[in-house]
Amino acid sequence: MLSRIATWSSSRALVAVPAAIIPIALGSTVAADTIYVASSNGGLFAVDVDYPGLGVNALRGAGYGAFSIAHGDTADSLFVLIGSSIERFDLTQSTSTPTGVTIPHGLAFSEGPDGFWYITDSAGPTIRRFLPGDNSFIPQALTGGTRAYAGDLATSPGGQMFGATADGAIVLVDPDTGAQSPWADPARTVYGLAFTADGRMFAGDGNGSVFQVDTTAGGFTLLGNLGFGIFDMASGAPVPAPGAAALILAFIPRGRRRRPLP
Repeated sequence: MLSRIATWSSSRALVAVPAAIIPIALGSTVAADTIYVASSNGGLFAVDVDYPGLGVNALRGAGYGAFSIAHGDTADSLFVLIGSSIERFDLTQSTSTPTGVTIPHGLAFSEGPDGFWYITDSAGPTIRRFLPGDNSFIPQALTGGTRAYAGDLATSPGGQMFGATADGAIVLVDPDTGAQSPWADPARTVYGLAFTADGRMFAGDGNGSVFQVDTTAGGFTLLGNLGFGIFDMASGAPVPAPGAAALILAFIPRGRRRRPLP
């Protein structure tokens, strides 16, 4: 088990030394302690959150061009946004194939609780449903939110949807209306949100720090630093959903969303 390095919450400042990174090797089975990270230089990594100091395995290097990632439609796959195209990455073979789905350049996406994809507009909190088969938007927008998104969105294995906002908060999101409910204030901008297959929640910032999130109290515990900036995170298992796997896509220009924290 990981030793706790530091605790971060809205009521106190974080003071900690980044943990060392220790490379690990993945087997053919996706472990319950694994999440996935797209780095600021376009690399793709698997992160073992229970390995002391964080265990990191490079799936693809910086030249891969990963901008945003989400867990795929099976336990051993990821969806990866490369430019404006989504690829399916096989975690057991380390190979990728085009899905045929294209979306506007600069979108970020993550797991969702139903068969639609969701697009959030960087100019505000509006969410638009996206139909992958037709590669088109559903006309009716979800306008129940009030806070613009700046980072990732993720859905827990139990079906709760979380979003990271431009004003440095994490909110609960209603996928039917887009309404947001206050949930946690990490006192810094979060770029990545993810869940392990066993239901634990994690968050990452632009400086490469990875935190475990207490889903009961909303507290944050620093686990270590990856040594590179985090663009996005993906959960360690697909979200159970009737009929189809789902994603959420956040429409956030690179320049606004992805800048180092002070």
